[in-house]
Amino acid sequence: MRFRSDAQRKAVFATMNGGETTWLVFGDSIALGDYDSKGGWVNRLREKVYPDHLYNLSISGDDIKGVSNRIRDESKRRIGDSDKTKLIIAVGINDSKNGVSSIEKEFEDLLDSAEKIADKDDIAVVGLTPVDDDKAHLYDDRFNNSVVKNVDDKLKAICDDRDISFIDVYDKIRSKNLDDGLHPNTSGHNKIFDAVESEL
Repeated sequence: MRFRSDAQRKAVFATMNGGETTWLVFGDSIALGDYDSKGGWVNRLREKVYPDHLYNLSISGDDIKGVSNRIRDESKRRIGDSDKTKLIIAVGINDSKNGVSSIEKEFEDLLDSAEKIADKDDIAVVGLTPVDDDKAHLYDDRFNNSVVKNVDDKLKAICDDRDISFIDVYDKIRSKNLDDGLHPNTSGHNKIFDAVESEL
C-alpha cells in the first residue's frame, strides 16, 4: 500500500497496532508553552505523536501539589479503562520558590497517583530548566539557580529510586534560551523537545 502522507501512514499503523495512545501532559507555564509562538515543546510533541491524542493539561503557576490534586480526576475524563496512556509530568520550578523541604513527600504522592493512571514504563518526568539569576529575580526574587538545581536533583533522585524515566534538561538550557530569565523562548523549547523526543 502506498501512503499519500506521513500522517496517513501513521494512522494506518496505529490502527494495525491496536489503536491510538492517549498522551497526558501535566505541568506549569513552561509546559503550557508561554513565551513561545509555536506553542512550546508540548505542541511540538503533539505534532510528532499524531494521530495519537495529546492533551496539554498544564496550568500557568501550577506546582507539584496542584498537579497532584487534579491529575486523577482530569485523567479519568480523557482516558478509558482500556486506553493505552502515556503520562508526562513537567512541574517543580514554582516549588523552588519555597525551597526543598516539603517537595519529597508531595512528589512521592504525585507519582503514586501517576502510577494509578499509567504503567510505570509509560510515565516520564521532565526536569527543571535553569533560571537566569540576573533576570529571574525581577520576576520573583525567590527564583535562583542554586535552589532550582537542588529541586531538580531531588526530583531526579526520587524518579531513579522508583525506576521512572527522568528527562534531564537543566544542562541543555542557557541564558540565551530564556525569554525573561525564567521561561524558555523558542530555542529553549526546541531544546526541551529534542530531549523529550530522544527519551520517548
